[in-house]
Amino acid sequence: ENHQALHISGRDNALNRADIAALEGVDKSVITNEWIINHPEYGGSPEMALSKWTGTDVWIEMQHGKEVNSNWLLMERGYEYSDVGGRLFIRNMQGEDELHPIHITAFGEGTQPVIDELPRMYQDPSSNVVVSDIHFTAGVQILEGSNILLEDITLTGEGLMNIQNVDGFTLRDSDIWDIRYEEAPEDRSTWWAHTDRTQGIFMSGGQDVLIENNLFDHNGWADDYREDASTEGGQAPSQYSQNVYLSYNNLGVTFRDNISMQASSFGAQIRGGGLIEDNAFLDNNAGVNFLGGDVVDGEKTGQFTLLTSNVITSGAHKVAPNIGGLTYGIEN
Repeated sequence: ENHQALHISGRDNALNRADIAALEGVDKSVITNEWIINHPEYGGSPEMALSKWTGTDVWIEMQHGKEVNSNWLLMERGYEYSDVGGRLFIRNMQGEDELHPIHITAFGEGTQPVIDELPRMYQDPSSNVVVSDIHFTAGVQILEGSNILLEDITLTGEGLMNIQNVDGFTLRDSDIWDIRYEEAPEDRSTWWAHTDRTQGIFMSGGQDVLIENNLFDHNGWADDYREDASTEGGQAPSQYSQNVYLSYNNLGVTFRDNISMQASSFGAQIRGGGLIEDNAFLDNNAGVNFLGGDVVDGEKTGQFTLLTSNVITSGAHKVAPNIGGLTYGIEN
């Protein structure tokens, strides 16, 4: 019902407002966001892609202008889109329905578009949103919503995937690796386990969760760490950093067909219980746990677990302060 596709590009000849004004023979002041939305040929095809700043200005206006929509934002592959991560999501993004979502994705040839600033979906709940084929280097934060799908995502760098209070969340066909802090604050001589914790993905407070066919690798620590956790080396591993951390209040969890390897501590903590099948846990300090929830106000939360057809092997023995498990397999 309400659909418009918007292409943006990092190439030098992508169209900005001055370019459009010259093509139209009008003053640049005429080329407002609303004007471009009403002339969908601009940004409507790869050949007419907008520059990143003009395009993201228009994208924000498109979301505000049509509260329920199935608009697509397509970023050209092969380019970095610096400082526009905060423009990808707005408050209360509402796709039309599950089959007609808002979709943020890529077009063209080459490597995935790179987003180097944290995009945040928060403050008002969003629903029916798909994000696919994007490389994030500063994390992804989604703090409230429903029916959110992340597919074919790459996540590296210092920012984790932080998902909270999202019902109907799917992460599929994605690679999350080398999430760690590059440098400790200058006033420290050691890495502090509690404050320096990080995960590949952290999730809390969601129901109906599918995590499927992903690679989680080498999150929460650096190869050059020192066993005394000195900041002269890279981030030291600890029991507080995992490849996957699903909190006790995530229910209806399916964790399937994933490879989780070389974690700082656990390959996966699935603390609320769930279906855990056909995964490989390789070379982690601790493989996987499923705790069936927690006690809250005197009542047990969480669910029973079915753990089936998994491979758990090659336990690691990274030694550092606060390391927790060493060469550990399953904790029930």
